[in-house]
Amino acid sequence: MGRSVGMAQIRYILLFLSCLTWAGCGGDEECPSCPESAAPPPAWIDGEIKLYFGQTQLDLDIFQHGGAYLTIDSVKVGDSACPVDTGYWWNESDPHWDVEFDESGDDYMYHSGNRATVTVYGNGSSSTCRLVVLDERDDDLSWIAPDLGASFAPGEDITCVWHKLAPAEWYGIELKIRRTQEGGFYWENSYYFTFDTSYTLTAKMLGDSIDYFYVYVLPTTGPDPTSSSGNWTGDLAEGKLYSCGRYGYTRVYIRATGESKPFPISAPQEIISAPYDPHRAIQAIYKAYR
Repeated sequence: MGRSVGMAQIRYILLFLSCLTWAGCGGDEECPSCPESAAPPPAWIDGEIKLYFGQTQLDLDIFQHGGAYLTIDSVKVGDSACPVDTGYWWNESDPHWDVEFDESGDDYMYHSGNRATVTVYGNGSSSTCRLVVLDERDDDLSWIAPDLGASFAPGEDITCVWHKLAPAEWYGIELKIRRTQEGGFYWENSYYFTFDTSYTLTAKMLGDSIDYFYVYVLPTTGPDPTSSSGNWTGDLAEGKLYSCGRYGYTRVYIRATGESKPFPISAPQEIISAPYDPHRAIQAIYKAYR
């Protein structure tokens, strides 16, 4: 028995040494078979393209990403070039190129559900993104449940449901909770996404000490928040470009049996005083899954 164990150990040692020889990479030796890691492209793009009653609007933030110094020569949306004097510039306070484009005229180039093409030129190369565009005003998400002003008991799971919006590829979700505390309240935001047309907020997700909360759902196209590759092709840039339709929302109260609401169903002043910003919400959703 002792001899058989010794022979097994020798076989394992020989197998280990043969693996090291086969790998051929170690220390400072060169390894022709080992692939070199590719240098990142010089630019990273965070951007949004949308329609506003049919008019194409583009907003890009282009950041230095790779080792090469970044210059932006021109930007095209479809066949239209952004004006050099007003369309893009270097933002000194937050170093990046800022690109804006607002389509002019009455004969618009895209309709909701069309695939828009955006190309950025610079550093002797270019990158292009092709993306299905949504209309911020006309692509309106239709809410099903729960109703605005609905009440649920503490500890319940709450499922939000909405109608499918055909051009959307996924739905961003912002949960905005007003929690009570001694002598007042505070707001707490969290962010999610789904490919489905429903999303369940579990009792664990909601937590305790809730007065009421808002749920905003944003129909979106572009790379989903878990994607690391982005949707730009070419040698100049990586990053993401997305498009967002009009959000749907509801407001839900958490009340024990027989407990009354502190105010009517009309929206509280602290909410309506600040218009909802879908761009901020989508950026926060991407950041939450980064």
